[in-house]
Amino acid sequence: MPNEDFAGFITTPAIQNVIVRVTGVGSPFISNINGTIATSNPANFFLLNPNGIVFGPGATLNIGGSFLATTANAIQFGNQGFYSATNPEAPPLLTVNPSALWFNQAASGAIAVQSATSPGPNLQVPNGRSLVLVGGDISVNGGRLSAPGGQVELLSITDPGTVALNNDGTSLSLNAPVDMARSDIRFENGAGVDVRADGGGSITLDGRNIEVLGGSFLFAGIALVWGRWAVKRGILRSGQPGQSRSAAVRSNL
Repeated sequence: MPNEDFAGFITTPAIQNVIVRVTGVGSPFISNINGTIATSNPANFFLLNPNGIVFGPGATLNIGGSFLATTANAIQFGNQGFYSATNPEAPPLLTVNPSALWFNQAASGAIAVQSATSPGPNLQVPNGRSLVLVGGDISVNGGRLSAPGGQVELLSITDPGTVALNNDGTSLSLNAPVDMARSDIRFENGAGVDVRADGGGSITLDGRNIEVLGGSFLFAGIALVWGRWAVKRGILRSGQPGQSRSAAVRSNL
């Protein structure tokens, strides 16, 4: 999607989820998003591309629900089957929410978020909603992720397997097997995550090595309480299975 382009998805109030997949294979099919993704009603938006996803300086969101971008190979819908990017058969009519992300390759595609061209976050969801990135190495280079009063969750993995997806209609969250090998998450050059709001929000980063460098920041679930900023919730999980899950976090803030 070139700079300043607009990809709009017209939905009715009855539609709960919009799911977009990329079915080509190889680096020419990496999603390079440098414009606006928009929906006309408060539906959740899922982007599926196993090759990789890059949010460029002009990338923005204008959606009414939560947002999930993943380099998984398929999204599972309970016992109704899979919506696959690598085996793109026509899916059945789906009447349940997505229940899991399915990875069947040893090295998952990377996800990158680059610096915004204007002040403010590249990727922001409405208050109380979720912004979720799930793939191989995840890098945020000067970019900003925002979910006021909601949840930002990043999961970086390098093993085949299934990641459970919890969807209560408003927010999304992940449940990855503890023995699934993790990959790396890196924030640099003033990158950041912000979930501040009156009710507070939460940040979950789950990877092998988590680096927050070069003036980058994590404003994790911070709410204004009696005139002071008070942390509500933030989770960092780092390290491989069988190792310390907190020893590899590095910061030079």
